[in-house]
Amino acid sequence: MTSTAKAQAPKAETWEMKIGRSVYGPYTQQDMENLAAQGLLAPHSRIAKQGSSNWNRASADPAIAAIFGKKFQQKTGDDASLGSTAETEPTNFALFLEVASNSNIDLFQAIRNLGPSSRISGSCWLVKSERSAGAIRNALVPLMAKSDRLLVIDTSKSKLAWFNLGPEADAKIRKVWD
Repeated sequence: MTSTAKAQAPKAETWEMKIGRSVYGPYTQQDMENLAAQGLLAPHSRIAKQGSSNWNRASADPAIAAIFGKKFQQKTGDDASLGSTAETEPTNFALFLEVASNSNIDLFQAIRNLGPSSRISGSCWLVKSERSAGAIRNALVPLMAKSDRLLVIDTSKSKLAWFNLGPEADAKIRKVWD
């Protein structure tokens, strides 16, 4: 067998993730699993195979949907973005929002539906919920505009989840918050 006849090992699939107008990646399957474990990749995240301009929800890609569990493989509606909601007991959260419109009734109602809540200031909410920080983020993001920002802090477990803060804020959060 000549060297040209030898079978080439297939290249590992890689994906890119789009947040707002920015594209990040490429990421391997293991990278995507790590991003999901950190709450940075959710079923509603916009992804494409590297080199493709076909952006879809992560839950629409069978290889990536498997990261989130079988229940996301066939779903494409908003319910697919909720993720696992079960926590062992209600937890205290602080939510910080920057929203384009202060009259986003659907978003504010969704926050109230998470559990007992209070709007402390225009951009700060306190919430007690049985959901995880990532599940709260995943439930609210579909109701937010592309320019809106969100930071969810699990004050009981020292966990964070965020949306659309950008790479600089991401790096600063990771530097300070273990």
